[in-house]
Amino acid sequence: MENLTHFVEEALCMPDRAMTFMIHRKLCDLLSGQAVIQCRSELDVEEFIRYGYAEAIGTGRFAPESSAFYDQEDDQLRDIPTTSWTEISWQNSKLNVIRVPFGKCGSVNWVSGPQRVAEDFIRAVSRLELAPKTRVFTGWWRDDEKFDRAIEKANWSELVLEPSIRELVETHALGFFKAKSHFDELGVPWKRGILLTGPPGNGKTHLIRAILNRLAVPRLVIKNFGEDADDIEYAFDRIAQCAPCVVVLEDLDSLIRSRMLSSILNHMDGATPLNGVLFLATTNHPEKLDPAIKNRPSRFDRVIEFGPPTLAMRQRLIRKFMARGNRAMKLNQRQRKKLAIKIEGFSFAFIKELMISSAMKWAATGGKPYPIYKGLVKELREQFGQSNRE
Repeated sequence: MENLTHFVEEALCMPDRAMTFMIHRKLCDLLSGQAVIQCRSELDVEEFIRYGYAEAIGTGRFAPESSAFYDQEDDQLRDIPTTSWTEISWQNSKLNVIRVPFGKCGSVNWVSGPQRVAEDFIRAVSRLELAPKTRVFTGWWRDDEKFDRAIEKANWSELVLEPSIRELVETHALGFFKAKSHFDELGVPWKRGILLTGPPGNGKTHLIRAILNRLAVPRLVIKNFGEDADDIEYAFDRIAQCAPCVVVLEDLDSLIRSRMLSSILNHMDGATPLNGVLFLATTNHPEKLDPAIKNRPSRFDRVIEFGPPTLAMRQRLIRKFMARGNRAMKLNQRQRKKLAIKIEGFSFAFIKELMISSAMKWAATGGKPYPIYKGLVKELREQFGQSNRE
């Protein structure tokens, strides 16, 4: 590939579309007799090699440009060439992968080799996305192992949910990826959107993590749609490529800016064909959402409201937390009901904090458990600005 270096350096000075045309034509000339396949979507060849699915025989750079990123797990700054070639051994064949930058943060990849092998290689690298892992978009895509670990800890069986909400989630979220044939029979796109609304601290994020824990598909989290329509198109191109997949849109009211609304909705409606995509979104402020988002079923088909837990749920939560704690801090059934009545209006997060604070106070001072819980209810109401309730 060394004889291509000067040509690529010159091509990089051209506008994006002219650059890709020139490089593609040159590759076809140099690699006559081999297939040359251009991929506009990302191909994470480094990850494919790192996982041991292929072997890198040789690598090189057409230009010194590279991108550095911080690997939090290893506390290292890693460097990835943005303009490079890699010779790969895969399935007893040799392939070449050429990468050049395209647009703001994306890249174009060419795979050359025997036609069938090159096509199968592209599929294999792309299907690596199907491993249950999380990628986050903030204008470009990156892995998020911290999010993956949080998902691993979210156990569906331990969720405390209203029966009606559990049934909705099991049908419309957990059942979505098994229902393709039903969508096909109805002649509608295999796509679903679920919006979770309600004040913070009532379990919306935890529910999403528990859902993701149950679904063995790629997890794509949008934290920022970028700056313009090109970024949005780039995001939805990856979503379409990874399908079937789950797309998470947390804090939807602050995520979608008004000037980008039309472009995002067009893509959700199918400007980029989406088949096998489940959108899971949350908002603490549904009143701030544009009606075009929440009032059209083809975007978010179901809206599930999360309010403060009911009396029955508060009792279940208290029992759940006490089952994990010190036996000496447990209350009897009558005391648990009295405490559940006293904490009316507490969110899931408030109840968790009550349990933790009570255990810490008991460990420090000893005494009878119920007065400790009771005293901290008043303290927490005052701390978080709620009206005192005796």
